[in-house]
Amino acid sequence: MSFAPNWSIKRFDNLESTQDYLQNLLNDNPDLSEGLVINATSQSDGRGRHGRSWQGANGNLYLSFLIRPKCDIGKIGQISLLSSLAIYRAITSIIDEDVILKWPNDILIGGKKCCGILLNHENDCLIIGVGVNIKSAPLDISTFLQKYSNTEITAQDFMDRLLSLFSDYYKSWQNEGFTNLRDEWLNNTYEKGRKISVKIGDNKITGAFQTIDMLGNLILICDKSGEEKKVTSGEILLL
Repeated sequence: MSFAPNWSIKRFDNLESTQDYLQNLLNDNPDLSEGLVINATSQSDGRGRHGRSWQGANGNLYLSFLIRPKCDIGKIGQISLLSSLAIYRAITSIIDEDVILKWPNDILIGGKKCCGILLNHENDCLIIGVGVNIKSAPLDISTFLQKYSNTEITAQDFMDRLLSLFSDYYKSWQNEGFTNLRDEWLNNTYEKGRKISVKIGDNKITGAFQTIDMLGNLILICDKSGEEKKVTSGEILLL
């Protein structure tokens, strides 16, 4: 039996980090209800994957929410990809641009990053942190949504759209598994055979993108050996 999270949103003018705030709440109350959302107008010490800083200007979207997926830790990669699908659909429903998914959970507009997703797993809980550039982008290599629309896009409206779409994907995942979501993700990413470089710690692998497997791992053919390689985590550079 599937169910959507019963979203309960707590809003703040400013937090150091929505992810840290929700994590501290969970530490104090391990029985915290699924569906709690922490939303900040700005954040002063946000972070992305690999511990990178995620700058928090006003007008952009910063939130973290709690779910209890009751699944093996090996399936967390599936939830990471369905989270990126929800954001992708929220974006493509309001702008008409070249938007693609980039493994593991980046979304690019015209080749530039527009959002960040961070997952923290603890026991049966998963905290999903989301930052979306709505009104501004902190770096030349990133971009923001308002740049592509003559209609005003607000962080509030985008959050409402995102949470609704996440609920739909989450229910689909519970009811039908990952197969259809995997197909949808693959239909909206770079083409098979695309040359990519994967940084894993201090090592780098270059090869041709093949697919993602049923746990959300990246599969590529290595340039040097010609062998198939499964990547569970890493940083991708499109070549």
